[in-house]
Amino acid sequence: MNESNIKELRSLIDRFMEAKTTVAEERRLAEYFSSADTVADDLKEFAPMFSWYASIGHRSDVVEDSPSRREVVVLRQTLLRWVAAAAVITLLFTAGYFLRDYGYERKYEAYKGSYIVRNGEKITNLSVVGPEAERIERDFDERLRHTEEMARRAYEQTRVSMTSGFDMSDPNVRQIVMEYTDI
Repeated sequence: MNESNIKELRSLIDRFMEAKTTVAEERRLAEYFSSADTVADDLKEFAPMFSWYASIGHRSDVVEDSPSRREVVVLRQTLLRWVAAAAVITLLFTAGYFLRDYGYERKYEAYKGSYIVRNGEKITNLSVVGPEAERIERDFDERLRHTEEMARRAYEQTRVSMTSGFDMSDPNVRQIVMEYTDI
């Protein structure tokens, strides 16, 4: 085989590796590599691969049913995109996990030195103490809000009961009542 044919075969092998060959070109490669005695020495390393390829890829039922090279390339690219997306998502979750832990310590820094006692055991771990302290603060704030609401209602009832005996249609009475009851 002359040098130009070998260059052409090398070009076909490169195109084959990039999944850009046609079925006819692949058959040509398989036929060339099927006879081991005519294969150029620097191309012998590809002989086993193309022999295997020839054994599975040139049956008429396989060739007709198999996807085209372009479909295979598109499938590989799509798969690669999904793998890349999964890798990015995994990286984001991992970074978020470690940043969450860092933020957790900073979030509960105000509670350093605090502890709680459960079942007779002193617990100083901020990941336990911090949420417990926040729960207590929320309960306290809720009770304080409830108490303030009850005081507002009591004030309102007192004001109404104080003014109910007066004639509020009289401007002088109204002014005096307003000054002393903060209406």
